Amino acid sequence: MKNLIETLNRPEEHMTIYRTDGSFVSLKYENSQVTICDSREKNVRRVVEADNFIRDIMRE
Repeated sequence: MKNLIETLNRPEEHMTIYRTDGSFVSLKYENSQVTICDSREKNVRRVVEADNFIRDIMRE
């Protein structure tokens, strides 16, 4: 198990991907979960486990 204090002190991480039409997708990682927000879908958030997120984007 990881050091609990190290896990708690780790800040959340953010990434924003902009599209050519001006919309964007925002990704936030915190506590082993990725939250995905699409600016074209108001008030909708998808939350997935980080391991599943990585597995899904790495599929060929």
